[in-house]
Amino acid sequence: SAVSEAWVDALGNMINKTAYIEALQHDPIAFGRDIVCVIHASSLCHENFHNTVTTGNQMNWFTDDDGKPIQLPLIELLHNVKTCWDLIYFMINPNLVTSQNALNCFFLSATHKDIADFKLNSLDWQVIQDMEVVLEVSESYQT
Repeated sequence: SAVSEAWVDALGNMINKTAYIEALQHDPIAFGRDIVCVIHASSLCHENFHNTVTTGNQMNWFTDDDGKPIQLPLIELLHNVKTCWDLIYFMINPNLVTSQNALNCFFLSATHKDIADFKLNSLDWQVIQDMEVVLEVSESYQT
């Protein structure tokens, strides 16, 4: 029974099937789009996000899966069009996935507690990364 509750994600990692389905049901891609819109809606939020990336790079806040410090690129978070899959791909890659560490730090800041509900949990990020893999295949056939 435990085997039927486990799945393997796009990167070969074991995940809990029930929790993954629940994450899919609350649509993390739409949630990611909401994050981009919230940050773009306020010039102060937009500037603070940029400062989070800059300061995080200087202070080595961001790490890879092995705990080694990484430098995040200063990129502009891109909006997407709801029905255009290739634009969703470019919103996710490199924007959301690359900015995951910075977004997590950004939403932890006391100045952003009013929008902290937009912070994605680890399973939401997993779904977004899996969708990135799926959409990457589609994108490669279009070019």
